[in-house]
Amino acid sequence: MGQITSSDIARNLTPGLKTIFMNGWKGVELPFKQIVTEVDSTLPSETYGWLGQLPAVREWTDERIPKGLAEYGYTIRNKKWEVSVKVDAETLEDEQYGQVKQRVAAMPGQIAKHQNQLVYTQLEAGSSTACYDGANFFSASHSEGNSGTQSNLLTTLPLTAANYATAKAAQSVFKDDQGILVGSTTTHLMVPPALEATARQILNADYVSDGTTTVSNIWKGSSQLIVNPFLTDTNDWYLLDLSAYVKPIIFQNRIPVTFKALDGSSDSDAVFMRDAFYYGVRARYNVGYGDWRTALRASN
Repeated sequence: MGQITSSDIARNLTPGLKTIFMNGWKGVELPFKQIVTEVDSTLPSETYGWLGQLPAVREWTDERIPKGLAEYGYTIRNKKWEVSVKVDAETLEDEQYGQVKQRVAAMPGQIAKHQNQLVYTQLEAGSSTACYDGANFFSASHSEGNSGTQSNLLTTLPLTAANYATAKAAQSVFKDDQGILVGSTTTHLMVPPALEATARQILNADYVSDGTTTVSNIWKGSSQLIVNPFLTDTNDWYLLDLSAYVKPIIFQNRIPVTFKALDGSSDSDAVFMRDAFYYGVRARYNVGYGDWRTALRASN
């Protein structure tokens, strides 16, 4: 009767590890998904000629007037990502399977953390990174066609009830390239943890002080609150319109998160040269900017 080797153990262990990973991945929290439009990709990169506004509805009196894809050439290139763990042969020979399972079980959380950070880092970089119209995503100089110059970047504006009202009003008058109001609305106020108390006061309090008397809080329930621990600047706050189809960030999927194992025979390169087995995850995706009209950034 042949002796059971560490390679045999590794191969028998892999299906269970894959199940542990996939069950964990199904259960992770991905809060970034509420601010992204997910797009499936089939190429190394995707060019978004459809960003920008659709033509307005008009009375059909003669012939159709179709509007082609915009001249914008905004491109998002997919990136490849991985997270891997190394398991020494001795770990399996000594039946320390629990250690291996714990490390694999931690992988979904690491991937989720990375994807959240990727999306919110992109959002925070919006005041210095261009979107489809050539201006920075958060900019005071957006202009398309007959829209005139528009701004979704407000400075020297700390979060107060009065400034929330100012920013909300500014977001409501965004226009499309034909100079028509697009109907932007504030559905969410997103803040870092440092501004949570102020934001809750603005959105949840029944009464507030106007400096001399206590009055009803007219902004109670006017938008939903997102307290985002991935925001790094404690002075910035965001108004978001998440009712729109094209949201602030595009999350571009090329290859979904996939569990991989290098658990081959005892004479494989990994085992023979390094006396180890490898388990990991591979995926291809990236992020970019969607419609700037769906996000307004204010800072102190």
